[in-house]
Amino acid sequence: MTIGGEDGGRGDMPIGGFQNVVRIRPVLGHDPDEMCVSWDTEKGNVRVEGQGFVNREYEGFPLVLDPDTTQQEAFEKMRVPELIDKVLEGFHTTIMAYGQTGSGKTHTVMGGTKELDGIVPQAVVTLFKKLHNVLLSLTTVT
Repeated sequence: MTIGGEDGGRGDMPIGGFQNVVRIRPVLGHDPDEMCVSWDTEKGNVRVEGQGFVNREYEGFPLVLDPDTTQQEAFEKMRVPELIDKVLEGFHTTIMAYGQTGSGKTHTVMGGTKELDGIVPQAVVTLFKKLHNVLLSLTTVT
């Protein structure tokens, strides 16, 4: 199983072990006029540049999500349903958000309204749907 895939990242890293996924948040009203981050979703590269920054390029991320990525797309491209399947098989799984203040961690993980649900609310709904289906299959009378 790989993370990423045809339309979102290189998709050449198996799920398992530690992996980095980068999500670029949209520019907000209080941000400077110029964006200081550029990215290449095909190559999995991110470049940080601009005034007051040391210009750096980071390469080889298995998945880079651009600012237009919806919460649902992020959930699917990060393969969270497959990780939930692994949890149900007895494996330990962790999704951690790390970044600077204001970088979009809470938005990605928790979200906002129903249409903007983040990873945690979507994961809980998915987990309970999968558990419900397992219970139905165990209690079906033939």
